[in-house]
Amino acid sequence: MQTTELILKDELPIIIQSYLHGYTPQEIADMTGKHPNLIRKVITSTEGQELINIYKQEIGDAFENLAQTALQALRDGLQNPDPRIKLAAAQLWLKHFKPETINVNLTAEDILQQLRCKMETEQS
Repeated sequence: MQTTELILKDELPIIIQSYLHGYTPQEIADMTGKHPNLIRKVITSTEGQELINIYKQEIGDAFENLAQTALQALRDGLQNPDPRIKLAAAQLWLKHFKPETINVNLTAEDILQQLRCKMETEQS
């Protein structure tokens, strides 16, 4: 009998989502009424790991889409003819970088690339 057969099918996503939200196996056991060892086995089981990978891929895809949208909005802001919008976009960029790291010869594309790298580093 596989470990995941010891739990209900609708409990597997709850256990895995709770784990991905930072709950410990003990906390998940307390929430579900299952033994902590069973929770650990479910998390490390093939089915559990497959579900973890699916959720991580979905989260990664959602983050990538959000990052692309944010970068496009910043690019549009930095290239906008309205000085107030340009200023707001520049302030957003400055908020994420220390002034001593600013190179006055950077283009908007350079700034966007730096932001993207910073966001990817923080995601890791």
